[in-house]
Amino acid sequence: MDIRILNPASQPSGEFRILQWLEDCFASQKYSHCKFAVAFAHAIPFYKLGIQISNWKLAGKTIEAIFGIDLHGTSRQALDYALSTFDRTFVVNTRASTFHPKLYIFYGESEATVYYGSSNFTVGGLETNFEGGIILRLDLPEDKSVLEQAENTFAALLPEKLSCSVKLTPEILIKLQNSKVLLDESLPKRGKANEETVCRALKNAGDNVLADVFGSYKVKPAKTIPKAMMNAKDETKKGTKAPNKSLIARAPIVSGLIMQIAPHKNGEIHLSKIAVDQNPNFFGFPFSGKTTPKKASNAAYPQRVPDPVVNIEVYDDSGKLVHSESLYNLNTIYYTAKSEIRITITPSILSGLSIESSDEYPILVMSESLETSCDYDLTFYAPGSKEYITYVSMCNQQLPSGGKSTPRKMGWF
Repeated sequence: MDIRILNPASQPSGEFRILQWLEDCFASQKYSHCKFAVAFAHAIPFYKLGIQISNWKLAGKTIEAIFGIDLHGTSRQALDYALSTFDRTFVVNTRASTFHPKLYIFYGESEATVYYGSSNFTVGGLETNFEGGIILRLDLPEDKSVLEQAENTFAALLPEKLSCSVKLTPEILIKLQNSKVLLDESLPKRGKANEETVCRALKNAGDNVLADVFGSYKVKPAKTIPKAMMNAKDETKKGTKAPNKSLIARAPIVSGLIMQIAPHKNGEIHLSKIAVDQNPNFFGFPFSGKTTPKKASNAAYPQRVPDPVVNIEVYDDSGKLVHSESLYNLNTIYYTAKSEIRITITPSILSGLSIESSDEYPILVMSESLETSCDYDLTFYAPGSKEYITYVSMCNQQLPSGGKSTPRKMGWF
């Protein structure tokens, strides 16, 4: 087995490019099977490799590929080419994280080669970007176990192993195209036309296109930020030794909040003053708008204007998705009397939480959305599910009890 560690500067300098490696592999008589999995794919590299791929197919050799469709990184044209040319093509989307691997495998009877690194199937990834990775050249059958590891890595991303992976069909390609999640390479790279396409990406999520195409997949949550980091500024007020200022500056930068909640029958959910104090930026606080009181004599409260746009998913005590809403306008106010943020959701949306005890708290996971047309993803879990237990274990801060026997908990990630 030969191992080559690639120098990231080799691509932009032209000394060594993955595109040339792919061209050589497709042209080689040593290989008869190709499999690759990439996060992003564009059509131009297919044009450049078109003759080699055509000859490969004419020789009866196989090619399979797996593509991510996140962040508008894969084009309709690339998927159309793969669908019409490859033996099998698959697409992956979790709606909760980014599909990001870059794996290329070629093998035959006596030899194999594997690239695992950072190169997407794009002009930048294969030719001009500073990219890194490792290329293995394997002798068979001596290095069969290494090839099997690479093949198992590819196989782990297929539908029989991964619920959010599906085989690409003409019908699915049309659905993805209509949902605006695919890049259209026929549009200008910059300018209003393409900007509007990007802004519209996932805007049709109300049709549940992605949920209809891809199976449900739960991503294990990221590690919680330590309580001491979030409370760093408060600790200095108490006369304790001041922590490192650079750490204080970084502490409020978060991607999400986990909190036990007690929804009211009217759909109102009280968040925490502690959460607001620790990270006002996460909530877009302070708010610039004002509520309109039903009675003129009542005080107006600060309100976030416009309402943040959110996606909502509700899971019952078995972990089953029982309700979802896309692009929901979330009424968000700052209740000055108790210094807390309150959000309001139509009660029927949360009915699947079915809380029987006042001390039994569902979990709210509030995270910044990956969708360009959305501010947050709100995911609710009823007590009892495996996911609920996981998120409760991540709550490393205790909130005031408010007179209840069991106080709520929260945590940042």
